[in-house]
Amino acid sequence: MPTDVTVDCSNIPSEDPPQVLDYCDKKVIPILNVQSTRSPDTLACMHYNYVITRIWTATDKCGNSSTHTHKITVIDTFPPTVIDKPTVSISCDTYQNSPDSIYIKYSDNCSTVFTSFKDTVKTESCVSIVDRTYTLTDVCGNKSTYKQVLQIKQDKAPLITKNATDEVFSCADNVDFNARLFLWVQNMGHSTANPICGPISSFAALKGSYILQDTSTWPGISPNKLPSQVCPSPLAGFLRYAEVDFVYFDTCGNAAVTSAVFGVTDTLAPILTNCGDNLTLSTEPTNCIAEIKIKVPDAQDDCVESSPTIHKIISAAITSSTPPGPESIIDAVDLHIGPFNPSTALPLSDGLLEVRLINMDIDDVTEFFNIF
Repeated sequence: MPTDVTVDCSNIPSEDPPQVLDYCDKKVIPILNVQSTRSPDTLACMHYNYVITRIWTATDKCGNSSTHTHKITVIDTFPPTVIDKPTVSISCDTYQNSPDSIYIKYSDNCSTVFTSFKDTVKTESCVSIVDRTYTLTDVCGNKSTYKQVLQIKQDKAPLITKNATDEVFSCADNVDFNARLFLWVQNMGHSTANPICGPISSFAALKGSYILQDTSTWPGISPNKLPSQVCPSPLAGFLRYAEVDFVYFDTCGNAAVTSAVFGVTDTLAPILTNCGDNLTLSTEPTNCIAEIKIKVPDAQDDCVESSPTIHKIISAAITSSTPPGPESIIDAVDLHIGPFNPSTALPLSDGLLEVRLINMDIDDVTEFFNIF
Protein backbone atom coordinates (compact mmCIF):
# COMPACT_ATOMS: atom_id res chain seq x y z
CA MET A 1 0.00 0.00 0.00
CA PRO A 2 1.34 3.51 -0.83
CA THR A 3 2.43 5.53 2.16
CA ASP A 4 1.89 9.22 2.88
CA VAL A 5 4.59 11.42 1.31
CA THR A 6 5.64 15.05 0.96
CA VAL A 7 6.86 15.98 -2.52
CA ASP A 8 7.43 18.96 -4.77
CA CYS A 9 5.12 19.62 -7.70
CA SER A 10 7.35 17.85 -10.20
CA ASN A 11 7.42 14.56 -8.29
CA ILE A 12 3.78 13.76 -7.59
CA PRO A 13 3.35 9.95 -7.50
CA SER A 14 1.24 8.31 -10.18
CA GLU A 15 -2.19 6.85 -9.33
CA ASP A 16 -1.15 3.20 -9.22
CA PRO A 17 -3.94 1.11 -7.65
CA PRO A 18 -3.06 -1.03 -4.61
CA GLN A 19 -3.23 -4.81 -4.72
CA VAL A 20 -6.51 -6.30 -3.39
CA LEU A 21 -6.65 -9.73 -1.74
CA ASP A 22 -10.06 -11.38 -1.18
CA TYR A 23 -10.40 -15.06 -0.29
CA CYS A 24 -13.73 -15.49 -2.04
CA ASP A 25 -13.86 -12.92 -4.82
CA LYS A 26 -10.72 -13.09 -6.90
CA LYS A 27 -11.58 -10.11 -9.15
CA VAL A 28 -12.09 -7.17 -6.83
CA ILE A 29 -11.09 -3.85 -8.48
CA PRO A 30 -10.44 -0.90 -6.13
CA ILE A 31 -12.19 2.42 -6.80
CA LEU A 32 -10.31 5.70 -6.41
CA ASN A 33 -11.76 8.89 -4.96
CA VAL A 34 -9.44 11.93 -5.13
CA GLN A 35 -9.77 15.05 -2.99
CA SER A 36 -7.49 18.13 -3.29
CA THR A 37 -7.02 21.44 -1.51
CA ARG A 38 -5.40 22.95 -4.62
CA SER A 39 -6.46 26.52 -5.56
CA PRO A 40 -7.50 27.06 -9.19
CA ASP A 41 -5.66 30.41 -9.23
CA THR A 42 -2.28 29.86 -10.92
CA LEU A 43 -0.93 33.07 -9.33
CA ALA A 44 -1.72 31.84 -5.82
CA CYS A 45 0.80 29.81 -3.84
CA MET A 46 -1.98 27.39 -2.82
CA HIS A 47 -1.99 26.29 -6.46
CA TYR A 48 1.47 24.81 -5.80
CA ASN A 49 1.29 24.10 -2.02
CA TYR A 50 -1.67 21.77 -1.39
CA VAL A 51 -2.74 18.30 -0.19
CA ILE A 52 -3.97 15.46 -2.38
CA THR A 53 -6.01 12.77 -0.62
CA ARG A 54 -6.48 9.52 -2.53
CA ILE A 55 -9.06 7.16 -1.04
CA TRP A 56 -9.02 3.64 -2.46
CA THR A 57 -12.12 1.51 -1.77
CA ALA A 58 -12.32 -2.22 -2.51
CA THR A 59 -15.75 -3.98 -2.32
CA ASP A 60 -16.48 -7.65 -3.03
CA LYS A 61 -19.70 -9.11 -4.42
CA CYS A 62 -21.12 -9.59 -0.97
CA GLY A 63 -20.74 -5.93 -0.07
CA ASN A 64 -17.75 -6.35 2.16
CA SER A 65 -15.42 -3.36 1.71
CA SER A 66 -12.20 -1.90 2.97
CA THR A 67 -10.50 1.49 2.29
CA HIS A 68 -7.00 2.90 2.20
CA THR A 69 -6.22 6.62 2.37
CA HIS A 70 -3.06 7.90 0.66
CA LYS A 71 -2.14 11.48 1.59
CA ILE A 72 0.27 13.44 -0.66
CA THR A 73 1.49 16.84 0.54
CA VAL A 74 2.77 19.02 -2.32
CA ILE A 75 5.15 21.84 -1.40
CA ASP A 76 7.04 24.23 -3.72
CA THR A 77 10.41 24.83 -2.06
CA PHE A 78 12.74 25.11 -5.04
CA PRO A 79 13.69 28.54 -6.46
CA PRO A 80 13.91 29.25 -10.19
CA THR A 81 17.07 28.21 -11.99
CA VAL A 82 19.09 29.94 -14.73
CA ILE A 83 20.92 28.22 -17.55
CA ASP A 84 22.78 30.80 -19.64
CA LYS A 85 26.10 32.49 -20.31
CA PRO A 86 27.55 34.67 -17.55
CA THR A 87 28.78 37.17 -20.18
CA VAL A 88 26.82 38.40 -23.17
CA SER A 89 27.66 40.96 -25.88
CA ILE A 90 24.90 43.15 -27.28
CA SER A 91 24.69 46.20 -29.51
CA CYS A 92 24.18 49.61 -27.98
CA ASP A 93 20.91 50.22 -29.82
CA THR A 94 19.52 46.93 -28.52
CA TYR A 95 20.45 47.90 -24.97
CA GLN A 96 19.10 51.46 -25.24
CA ASN A 97 15.93 50.73 -27.20
CA SER A 98 14.95 47.72 -25.09
CA PRO A 99 16.10 48.58 -21.57
CA ASP A 100 13.85 45.92 -20.00
CA SER A 101 15.13 43.06 -22.13
CA ILE A 102 16.17 39.88 -20.35
CA TYR A 103 19.31 38.15 -21.61
CA ILE A 104 18.96 34.90 -19.67
CA LYS A 105 16.98 31.68 -19.96
CA TYR A 106 15.33 30.45 -16.77
CA SER A 107 12.85 27.88 -15.56
CA ASP A 108 10.95 26.82 -12.45
CA ASN A 109 9.74 23.36 -11.61
CA CYS A 110 6.30 24.61 -10.56
CA SER A 111 5.15 28.09 -11.34
CA THR A 112 5.47 31.29 -13.31
CA VAL A 113 8.67 33.25 -12.66
CA PHE A 114 8.86 36.99 -12.02
CA THR A 115 12.17 38.64 -12.94
CA SER A 116 13.80 41.90 -12.02
CA PHE A 117 17.35 43.17 -12.33
CA LYS A 118 19.71 45.92 -11.31
CA ASP A 119 22.42 47.29 -13.60
CA THR A 120 25.69 48.80 -12.44
CA VAL A 121 27.77 50.52 -15.11
CA LYS A 122 31.43 49.67 -14.50
CA THR A 123 33.05 51.34 -17.55
CA GLU A 124 31.81 53.52 -20.40
CA SER A 125 33.70 53.30 -23.69
CA CYS A 126 33.32 51.82 -27.15
CA VAL A 127 32.61 48.57 -25.28
CA SER A 128 30.90 49.50 -22.02
CA ILE A 129 30.76 47.00 -19.17
CA VAL A 130 27.55 46.64 -17.18
CA ASP A 131 27.22 44.32 -14.18
CA ARG A 132 23.66 43.01 -14.02
CA THR A 133 22.13 41.13 -11.08
CA TYR A 134 18.89 39.29 -11.76
CA THR A 135 16.40 38.36 -9.06
CA LEU A 136 14.00 35.55 -9.98
CA THR A 137 10.97 34.82 -7.80
CA ASP A 138 8.30 32.16 -8.19
CA VAL A 139 4.68 32.44 -7.06
CA CYS A 140 5.45 30.99 -3.63
CA GLY A 141 8.25 33.48 -2.99
CA ASN A 142 11.20 31.17 -3.60
CA LYS A 143 14.01 33.42 -4.87
CA SER A 144 17.31 33.04 -6.66
CA THR A 145 19.82 35.55 -8.02
CA TYR A 146 22.06 35.42 -11.07
CA LYS A 147 24.94 37.70 -12.00
CA GLN A 148 25.71 38.50 -15.61
CA VAL A 149 28.16 40.82 -17.37
CA LEU A 150 26.80 42.79 -20.33
CA GLN A 151 29.28 44.02 -22.91
CA ILE A 152 27.55 46.95 -24.64
CA LYS A 153 29.16 47.48 -28.04
CA GLN A 154 28.97 50.95 -29.60
CA ASP A 155 28.87 49.54 -33.11
CA LYS A 156 26.05 51.39 -34.85
CA ALA A 157 26.64 54.34 -37.19
CA PRO A 158 24.48 57.46 -36.90
CA LEU A 159 21.20 57.34 -38.78
CA ILE A 160 20.88 59.70 -41.76
CA THR A 161 17.35 61.10 -41.39
CA LYS A 162 17.55 63.46 -44.37
CA ASN A 163 19.95 63.08 -47.27
CA ALA A 164 22.01 66.00 -48.54
CA THR A 165 20.52 67.81 -51.54
CA ASP A 166 22.29 69.27 -54.54
CA GLU A 167 22.54 73.05 -54.85
CA VAL A 168 22.81 74.08 -58.49
CA PHE A 169 23.09 77.50 -60.12
CA SER A 170 23.26 78.74 -63.66
CA CYS A 171 25.87 81.15 -64.97
CA ALA A 172 23.28 83.93 -65.06
CA ASP A 173 22.45 83.68 -61.34
CA ASN A 174 23.42 86.90 -59.60
CA VAL A 175 25.00 85.35 -56.49
CA ASP A 176 28.37 84.93 -54.86
CA PHE A 177 28.96 81.25 -55.55
CA ASN A 178 31.67 80.79 -52.93
CA ALA A 179 29.55 82.49 -50.27
CA ARG A 180 26.64 80.22 -51.10
CA LEU A 181 28.96 77.21 -51.05
CA PHE A 182 30.08 78.23 -47.55
CA LEU A 183 26.49 78.41 -46.30
CA TRP A 184 25.59 75.12 -47.97
CA VAL A 185 28.53 73.37 -46.33
CA GLN A 186 27.78 74.95 -42.94
CA ASN A 187 24.26 73.53 -43.20
CA MET A 188 25.67 70.09 -44.07
CA GLY A 189 23.99 70.23 -47.47
CA HIS A 190 20.61 70.47 -45.68
CA SER A 191 21.08 66.93 -44.36
CA THR A 192 20.29 65.72 -40.85
CA ALA A 193 21.25 62.70 -38.76
CA ASN A 194 20.37 61.19 -35.40
CA PRO A 195 22.73 59.40 -33.00
CA ILE A 196 22.21 55.71 -32.34
CA CYS A 197 24.59 54.99 -29.49
CA GLY A 198 26.15 58.27 -28.39
CA PRO A 199 26.81 61.92 -29.27
CA ILE A 200 27.71 62.61 -32.89
CA SER A 201 29.86 65.14 -34.72
CA SER A 202 30.14 65.93 -38.40
CA PHE A 203 32.39 67.26 -41.14
CA ALA A 204 32.13 68.01 -44.84
CA ALA A 205 34.89 66.93 -47.22
CA LEU A 206 35.55 66.82 -50.93
CA LYS A 207 34.81 63.33 -52.21
CA GLY A 208 37.98 61.27 -52.35
CA SER A 209 39.95 63.50 -49.95
CA TYR A 210 39.63 61.07 -47.04
CA ILE A 211 39.09 57.38 -46.31
CA LEU A 212 35.94 56.65 -44.35
CA GLN A 213 37.42 53.57 -42.65
CA ASP A 214 40.62 55.44 -41.64
CA THR A 215 39.92 58.12 -39.04
CA SER A 216 43.49 59.42 -39.36
CA THR A 217 42.51 60.85 -42.78
CA TRP A 218 39.58 62.80 -41.33
CA PRO A 219 38.31 65.45 -41.90
CA GLY A 220 39.71 65.44 -45.43
CA ILE A 221 39.73 68.63 -47.53
CA SER A 222 37.06 71.15 -46.69
CA PRO A 223 35.13 72.47 -49.73
CA ASN A 224 35.66 76.17 -48.97
CA LYS A 225 36.06 77.33 -52.57
CA LEU A 226 34.43 76.35 -55.83
CA PRO A 227 37.10 74.80 -58.09
CA SER A 228 38.05 76.38 -61.39
CA GLN A 229 36.52 75.25 -64.65
CA VAL A 230 37.77 72.01 -66.16
CA CYS A 231 36.96 71.26 -69.78
CA PRO A 232 35.60 68.87 -70.60
CA SER A 233 33.85 68.59 -67.25
CA PRO A 234 34.03 65.14 -65.63
CA LEU A 235 30.46 65.73 -64.43
CA ALA A 236 28.16 66.28 -67.40
CA GLY A 237 26.35 69.60 -67.50
CA PHE A 238 28.50 71.33 -64.89
CA LEU A 239 30.94 74.13 -65.61
CA ARG A 240 32.32 74.18 -62.08
CA TYR A 241 31.32 71.91 -59.24
CA ALA A 242 32.28 70.30 -55.96
CA GLU A 243 31.23 66.79 -55.00
CA VAL A 244 30.94 66.83 -51.23
CA ASP A 245 30.55 64.06 -48.64
CA PHE A 246 28.77 65.00 -45.43
CA VAL A 247 30.00 62.65 -42.72
CA TYR A 248 28.30 62.07 -39.37
CA PHE A 249 30.33 60.10 -36.83
CA ASP A 250 30.45 59.15 -33.17
CA THR A 251 33.34 58.90 -30.71
CA CYS A 252 34.01 55.28 -31.68
CA GLY A 253 34.48 56.00 -35.38
CA ASN A 254 31.12 54.68 -36.58
CA ALA A 255 30.22 56.89 -39.52
CA ALA A 256 27.43 57.49 -42.01
CA VAL A 257 27.76 59.48 -45.24
CA THR A 258 25.39 61.38 -47.48
CA SER A 259 26.68 63.07 -50.63
CA ALA A 260 25.58 65.92 -52.88
CA VAL A 261 26.87 68.29 -55.56
CA PHE A 262 27.28 72.07 -55.45
CA GLY A 263 27.93 73.61 -58.83
CA VAL A 264 27.29 75.91 -61.73
CA THR A 265 25.69 74.40 -64.81
CA ASP A 266 26.36 75.27 -68.45
CA THR A 267 23.52 73.82 -70.47
CA LEU A 268 23.14 76.44 -73.21
CA ALA A 269 25.22 76.37 -76.39
CA PRO A 270 26.97 79.58 -77.55
CA ILE A 271 25.01 81.89 -79.85
CA LEU A 272 26.65 82.88 -83.18
CA THR A 273 25.71 86.18 -84.86
CA ASN A 274 26.95 88.17 -87.85
CA CYS A 275 27.81 85.04 -89.75
CA GLY A 276 29.18 85.51 -93.26
CA ASP A 277 27.25 84.67 -96.41
CA ASN A 278 27.79 81.47 -98.35
CA LEU A 279 30.65 81.81 -100.87
CA THR A 280 31.25 80.13 -104.19
CA LEU A 281 34.76 80.45 -105.67
CA SER A 282 35.97 79.81 -109.20
CA THR A 283 39.48 78.72 -110.02
CA GLU A 284 41.50 78.37 -113.19
CA PRO A 285 41.25 74.96 -114.84
CA THR A 286 44.94 74.42 -114.26
CA ASN A 287 45.04 75.85 -110.72
CA CYS A 288 42.90 74.47 -107.89
CA ILE A 289 44.22 76.92 -105.30
CA ALA A 290 42.32 80.03 -104.19
CA GLU A 291 42.76 82.55 -101.39
CA ILE A 292 39.79 83.64 -99.32
CA LYS A 293 39.15 85.63 -96.18
CA ILE A 294 36.40 84.11 -94.05
CA LYS A 295 34.56 86.48 -91.78
CA VAL A 296 34.66 85.34 -88.16
CA PRO A 297 31.15 85.54 -86.64
CA ASP A 298 30.46 87.05 -83.24
CA ALA A 299 29.91 84.57 -80.41
CA GLN A 300 28.09 85.03 -77.12
CA ASP A 301 27.82 82.58 -74.27
CA ASP A 302 26.03 82.80 -70.94
CA CYS A 303 29.05 81.34 -69.17
CA VAL A 304 32.13 82.47 -71.10
CA GLU A 305 32.92 86.16 -71.62
CA SER A 306 33.80 87.12 -75.18
CA SER A 307 36.24 89.86 -74.11
CA PRO A 308 38.87 90.12 -71.37
CA THR A 309 37.37 93.48 -70.41
CA ILE A 310 33.93 93.02 -68.90
CA HIS A 311 31.36 95.81 -68.77
CA LYS A 312 28.35 95.54 -66.52
CA ILE A 313 25.59 98.16 -66.35
CA ILE A 314 23.18 98.06 -63.41
CA SER A 315 20.46 100.60 -62.70
CA ALA A 316 18.05 101.14 -59.83
CA ALA A 317 15.42 103.71 -58.94
CA ILE A 318 15.99 106.10 -56.04
CA THR A 319 13.07 106.12 -53.60
CA SER A 320 12.29 107.64 -50.23
CA SER A 321 9.96 106.46 -47.51
CA THR A 322 9.91 109.94 -45.91
CA PRO A 323 7.77 112.89 -47.08
CA PRO A 324 9.29 114.90 -49.98
CA GLY A 325 11.36 117.91 -49.09
CA PRO A 326 14.90 119.30 -48.99
CA GLU A 327 15.74 117.14 -45.98
CA SER A 328 14.18 113.88 -47.21
CA ILE A 329 16.23 110.76 -46.56
CA ILE A 330 16.39 108.28 -49.43
CA ASP A 331 16.03 104.55 -49.00
CA ALA A 332 19.12 102.37 -49.18
CA VAL A 333 19.90 100.93 -52.59
CA ASP A 334 21.60 97.53 -52.74
CA LEU A 335 23.27 96.82 -56.09
CA HIS A 336 24.79 93.46 -56.99
CA ILE A 337 27.42 93.81 -59.67
CA GLY A 338 27.55 90.71 -61.78
CA PRO A 339 27.32 87.97 -62.68
CA PHE A 340 30.83 87.51 -63.98
CA ASN A 341 32.16 84.53 -65.78
CA PRO A 342 32.21 81.76 -63.13
CA SER A 343 34.98 79.96 -64.98
CA THR A 344 37.39 82.89 -64.94
CA ALA A 345 40.46 82.60 -62.72
CA LEU A 346 42.01 85.56 -60.90
CA PRO A 347 41.29 89.06 -62.33
CA LEU A 348 43.98 90.55 -64.53
CA SER A 349 43.55 94.13 -63.31
CA ASP A 350 41.57 96.37 -60.97
CA GLY A 351 37.98 97.16 -61.85
CA LEU A 352 36.53 100.64 -62.35
CA LEU A 353 33.23 101.54 -60.67
CA GLU A 354 31.38 104.50 -62.20
CA VAL A 355 28.23 105.77 -60.47
CA ARG A 356 25.90 108.07 -62.39
CA LEU A 357 23.03 109.88 -60.66
CA ILE A 358 20.45 110.90 -63.24
CA ASN A 359 17.71 113.52 -62.66
CA MET A 360 18.78 114.05 -59.06
CA ASP A 361 18.72 117.40 -57.24
CA ILE A 362 21.94 117.06 -55.24
CA ASP A 363 23.66 120.43 -55.69
CA ASP A 364 23.37 121.56 -52.07
CA VAL A 365 26.08 120.78 -49.50
CA THR A 366 23.52 119.02 -47.31
CA GLU A 367 22.50 116.71 -50.14
CA PHE A 368 24.82 113.71 -50.47
CA PHE A 369 25.11 109.95 -50.91
CA ASN A 370 27.11 107.50 -48.82
CA ILE A 371 28.49 104.70 -50.98
CA PHE A 372 29.65 101.54 -49.20
